[in-house]
Amino acid sequence: MEYGLKLFLPFLLLLLASGVEAEDWNLKGIEVGKPISREEFEARVKGSFGFLSEREPKLNMAEYAILEKFVPFLEDDPDFALEMIEGLTENNKDLSASFDYMLGNMYAQHDRIEKAETAFKNAIGKYPDYLRAWRAIGMLYLHGDSLDNALDALTRSIQLGDTDPYTFGQIGYCFYQKKEYLSSLSAYTQAILYEPGNIRWMRGKIASLRALQDFRQASVLLQELVRKRPDEAAYWMELANCWIRLKEPRNAIACLEFLRGARLGSEASLAMLGTLYVNESLPSLARGVYEEMIAQGYGVSGASLLRCARLLHGNGRMAEADELVSTFLEQESEPSVEERNAVLLYRAGVAEAAGELHDATLLVKEVLNVSPNDGEATILLGRLQYRNGDAVGALLSLERAGRSPLFAAESLVLQAQIRVDQKNFSAALEALESALALGENDWVRDYYSRIAQLAKRSELERIVYSSLLED
Repeated sequence: MEYGLKLFLPFLLLLLASGVEAEDWNLKGIEVGKPISREEFEARVKGSFGFLSEREPKLNMAEYAILEKFVPFLEDDPDFALEMIEGLTENNKDLSASFDYMLGNMYAQHDRIEKAETAFKNAIGKYPDYLRAWRAIGMLYLHGDSLDNALDALTRSIQLGDTDPYTFGQIGYCFYQKKEYLSSLSAYTQAILYEPGNIRWMRGKIASLRALQDFRQASVLLQELVRKRPDEAAYWMELANCWIRLKEPRNAIACLEFLRGARLGSEASLAMLGTLYVNESLPSLARGVYEEMIAQGYGVSGASLLRCARLLHGNGRMAEADELVSTFLEQESEPSVEERNAVLLYRAGVAEAAGELHDATLLVKEVLNVSPNDGEATILLGRLQYRNGDAVGALLSLERAGRSPLFAAESLVLQAQIRVDQKNFSAALEALESALALGENDWVRDYYSRIAQLAKRSELERIVYSSLLED
């Protein structure tokens, strides 16, 4: 494990700078949490009974008298205070917009949502430019998941000059839930502008960037988050996911190795790390991860572990590969069909490498009897058929395997190799062109160039030979 960490230490040093107290965040595929909780909603309601006299409608003398008498009860006996205020104002058609706004907040605090909405609407009806009333009713709508109404009200609040980052954050949340990600990105960016240190708005912006497939910008923000909150495993996992989407697996490995070294790793992070090591052809490091997972009682992906075993076997480390497979089978008393197939294919590969083609073929057919559409098994069957001298059967198997998008490119390359052996260069080039159309690959491109040269040379020899025959 230490060796794996050393490989990626320079990247970690760039990311880590300082630690800040942690905050719970369950990314779960980059879902955005509602920007205002019930507790926060109540706290903001309680703190909004005051008035901005320079910008908002005035209270009349009677209203001042009511407040002076009953506001002291709002904290100690709010039910009594609200009941008395309702009794004194029930038939009063001349209440000011500010008094309606105050009533709306009190109703909201007591979960009397319909009355709160009516009071806020009354305030807005009497004073259309009442910024805080628009924001309050928008918050009310948001808390009730009425996104369109919340957006209308909060947007109006912004138009009236609201610069509260919570307002922008709530607008960002609404747009995100409506899947209007460009708008949610703009709103969260504005919230960060007014409150740069708020992790919540950063998470919302990351979510929007990811939804827009802008993983580069998302990774920049996530790097800032892991510097601020290095103990938050979720941030490291999300950053690792971004690096994978950016096709930078070594950076993803650095993130996951940090979690492993800091003892913040989970079954998911270790499984991802093992798979990345396998994909990067680092089977020794992958083996260490899988053995650690098995020792901790975590479930191990049979397919990934057995790919690791095949890599070890291919590097001539047969004993290590067999030991890894044995360890897996010991801890997996009831392997799934996929895992059972993977074990059989591993053993078929071992048999093929040892020249035991008949045994290898029997093992592959055992897989295909259970899973006839298994692309990997079908490709291996085609390879074995060709080595046994059945070129026609091999090509048919490879064509069948190529129907699976996952194995199409590999199937086409193997077909090309058979065609080259048969001196059918045009068919080989056609297969390689199809493989390149599925995705550029340097090795396939180089192979195509070499076969094209062989095809030209073969054609030239044919022409020369025909001329000699004519002479």
